[in-house]
Parts: sequence; C-alpha cells; structure tokens
Amino acid sequence: MTIKTIIFDFGNVLYRPPSMAWFRHWKKLLGFGGNANIEALISNPDGSDYMRDVFIGKISEKEMWTDAVKKLGLKQSHIDYFYKRFSSKRRLNKPMVRLLSELHQDYQTAILSNAGDQTRTIIVDVLELDQWVDTIIISAEEMMAKPDPEIYELALERLNAAPEECLFVDDQLLNVTAAKALGMQAVQFTDNDQTIRTIREKLAQVD
Repeated sequence: MTIKTIIFDFGNVLYRPPSMAWFRHWKKLLGFGGNANIEALISNPDGSDYMRDVFIGKISEKEMWTDAVKKLGLKQSHIDYFYKRFSSKRRLNKPMVRLLSELHQDYQTAILSNAGDQTRTIIVDVLELDQWVDTIIISAEEMMAKPDPEIYELALERLNAAPEECLFVDDQLLNVTAAKALGMQAVQFTDNDQTIRTIREKLAQVD
C-alpha cells in the first residue's frame, strides 16, 4: 500500500544531542563521576528509569533540573549553559530536516518524541520545526511513551491515518519494532545517508 504519512522521531533523528565526549568532559569537570544514576542517564538515556519518568510526565523538566542542582551540586549558571546548548539551532540534523521539509510538500508528516514537558517549546519556538509537520506528539504531554502501543495508536488517530499507510523513523530498534507490530512500515535511523536512502526506497515502492 502507498505511504501517505511519515512520522519522525525527534532526538537523534531531527535533532543531534551533545556527544558522549561532551558529556564525559562535563562529568569530569564538575566532579560527578561515579554516581550510578548519572552514569546510567548519560550512557543510555532511553533506558534510564529516571528519564522514563520524565518522558511520561511523572517528573517535569523543571523538577529534573532542580534535582540536578540539588543532588549534583550544580550552579544555576551550569543549568543555563546546558539548556542553551541543548536548545541551540546548531543541534539540528540539517540533512534530515531538509528531507522533512521536502516530504511535507507531498506527505502528511509528524513528530512523535519521547521527551519532557518543555520539548514542544524547543521544537516550535526555537527550532521552528512545526512549519514542516502536521502534528507534534510529545510523550510527557500524553503521559505515555514509545514503545507502548498506545502512543502510536494516538498518533494514528490524530493523523487519521491507517498504520499500513505510515512510515515511522526512529533511532531506537525497540521503537521501530513496536511500530512494525502495529502494521506500520518503519526505518531505524543509523546515519543520514543510509536512512535517507532507505526512506526514499520505501516511498518509491508501490504495491
């Protein structure tokens, strides 16, 4: 069946978080190496129980940063610096954003992101990605997160889309597998060239 709707993940697909080297540098500089929760958070944010609570709205981003100040002894100036770096336009993955803007001309497009409650502000007010999508779904706002089937079903409902007519793009294999289980076509983001080529190949296929 022909694809009519394309749903993109945000982090690590349209947006490039700071590198692990950047995190390691600041971890060492600020002296919070060895903290098990921080180690887990940095090494695998999507697998961190703490971040999972942020993603499903149990913990607000404001509470997360306040907790960081309290537990890690960070200064507000550190938090302001980190937030600025995380919300910079320089973090956009430009090849993927160009693809999104191109596809939006001919397809229904959307962003479905596991993210905190302030992410919409970054996506819309700072990065201005809303001009290229028909809807934006943030997990913390819905109190559910990928790979739970309910959030995919919510996206399909809001887009009035049939799963077999959707293409889903995400960097996490678990999320890609969940989308396929619901009948969606899906592509795991690996790198720009390979992912863009695979997307174009799938869009060229007509049953």
